[in-house]
Formats: sequence, C-alpha cells, structure tokens
Amino acid sequence: MPTATAPHACLLRPPHQLYIGLVAVLVLGGTLYSAWHGLHLYNVSLSSPTSAALIGAARLPNTRLADRRNLLNTLVIKRAWAWTTAAWLVQAATLRGPLAPAQQQPEGKGKQRADAQQGARPGALAKSAVRYAVATALWGLFAAWFFGPPLMERVLYWTGAQCIPDMHSLGGPGIVLPNGGAIDPSFCYARKPVTVASHPQLFNTATVLAAQGTGGKLKARFRGGHDISGHTYILVLSALFLLEELTPFLPYLAPASMRDSLASFFPRALWAARDPFAGWTGPRQGATQSERAAVNRARLNLAAAVSVLALVAVELFCLACTALFFHTPLEKVTGLLVALGAWAVMPHGG
Repeated sequence: MPTATAPHACLLRPPHQLYIGLVAVLVLGGTLYSAWHGLHLYNVSLSSPTSAALIGAARLPNTRLADRRNLLNTLVIKRAWAWTTAAWLVQAATLRGPLAPAQQQPEGKGKQRADAQQGARPGALAKSAVRYAVATALWGLFAAWFFGPPLMERVLYWTGAQCIPDMHSLGGPGIVLPNGGAIDPSFCYARKPVTVASHPQLFNTATVLAAQGTGGKLKARFRGGHDISGHTYILVLSALFLLEELTPFLPYLAPASMRDSLASFFPRALWAARDPFAGWTGPRQGATQSERAAVNRARLNLAAAVSVLALVAVELFCLACTALFFHTPLEKVTGLLVALGAWAVMPHGG
C-alpha cells in the first residue's frame, strides 16, 4: 500500500519529467517540421506587415487543421480554460472526495478509519483548489489582464507592433490604408472599432465602400512585434495542470500486477492513499447496499479520470497542430517557455 507521506516538493520528479518532455517534443518537433516545410507561413502572413510578400510565397496547407476557423480552434482552444475548469470540477467532485457516498461519519477511531478510506489525502482538495486559483490567475495575467492590457499584448507593443485596422475583414484584398494605417494602440487594447468618424483620414473612397459591408466599422489588430503564441501557452499550461491533478490517481489505472514496477517512475509518495477505482467492474453476489454504492462511486471516479485524460489528449493534439501550422518558430518556443515558467509557479503534489 502506498504511504500517506506528503510528497517531496521537488518540481522535476519523474512524472513531471515525462509531462514536460511530452509537451516539449510536440512543440519543438512540430516547430522544426513546420519550419522545414513552411507549413506555418500562410497563417503568419495574415498577421505580418509584409503579408503580401509572404502570401505570394505561401499557401494554406490542404487540411482544415491549418484553418483558423476549424472547430478545434473555435470550440476547444479559444475556450480552453473553460474546458479546463470543467475538467477540474469533475475530478474535484469525484477523485478528491470520499469513495463512499456522503453519510454521517463515526467519531473517534471509526472516523479516522473513514478518513483513511478517502481516495486523496486530507487537504488534497484544498491544495487542488489553490493550484487551480494560481493557474487561473496566471492564465488571466497573460491573456486577459495585466494591470490593464494582458501581458501578451504588452509584449507585442513593447517589441514594435503597430495597431492598424484589419483589412482582411473588408473582404477586399488590395485595399491599402494611407500611411500604413497605424492608430493609437488603445483601439487594439480595448477592442474598439475604427470608423470614419474616429479616423476620417484613413478612409478613402475604396475603404469607405468596402467598409459598408461591416457596418462602417473595422476591427483594430496589432501587426508586427513578437506575438508570444497564446495557443501554445494555454494548451501547455492546461495540459500540465490537469496532469498534475491526475498524478495521484494515474498509477491505479494500470493493472495491479504492474504497479510495483511503476513505483520507480511514479514514486509512491505521490500516490493517493487508496485506489479510487477499486471494484469498478461490479459488486460481488449478495453485496450490501453500501458495497454497491461504493462500486458506483468507483465507476464514477473512473469515468472522471478518463474524461480528464481525454481532454488532455485533445489539448495535446491541438498543441501539435499549433506547432505545425501557426506562429513563427520563435513565437512558439517563447510560448512554451512562458507556460513552463507559469507551471513552475503552481503548487505541486497532493
């Protein structure tokens, strides 16, 4: 049986090495392959001030995975932290709760035995909640708010990006804004539309006619600068966070005959105090009501663990697609490094 000793605080224990190695191989391997075959050039051209030259040399790869409008991008990546939050709630409500259904607990030694039957150690749910709060704050500071604009947009501006109206929204290629169209960065920070009233000097006859299809409003976007890959950041952070949540329970997904060999890679100090999936195959003949309830809870725990792992698998697939088809190599590498830095700040173990 694994002991209830608190895990060591070391960040790079063997499971962590596996997790970091996995995301690093996906990002760096995909980035190298993409750079060799130029798979990222088309999407980079859409946000480059020299887009015309790049578009002339690049074409959208023949796969929906390279299209920004694909379902993985719109439903998974752009809502990644909502999915992560849902997965965290699922495991918090199942794997980190008692295996038996809620009931009045005995006092004294009986209560101690009941506490020992929990799938996670006492205080594990609280530590998980702190970890979620820290991870959410780190996501928010990077992508939503950093004492004003988020950190990713501040880096863009600090590295030379200009805020200009998005001409692709006009559906009129070849329309060029006078003087490059650079405007105050507050329009990009606040997502304020650019109109004839706000910037009459930018609208010649061609742009006015083209803008009629957008209600006379153009989106403002940053062009140029160093765009740390937000997709790489959120996918790496989310996958590592969810794997950290599942670490105490992963060894129990393996057959019992393999668990001793797993202990060298997953130290027993990291394991949950009890197998949360024990008996999920079904109650014995003549089982009591409480025993049948325990089987149902074990099945619920297993479904929760598999669901969270499925989300991690989808996120890792999206991470590989990002590495292949989006952003420059440096932007993806910095996205990986910033995400690993955020992961290092989170509490580990428990």
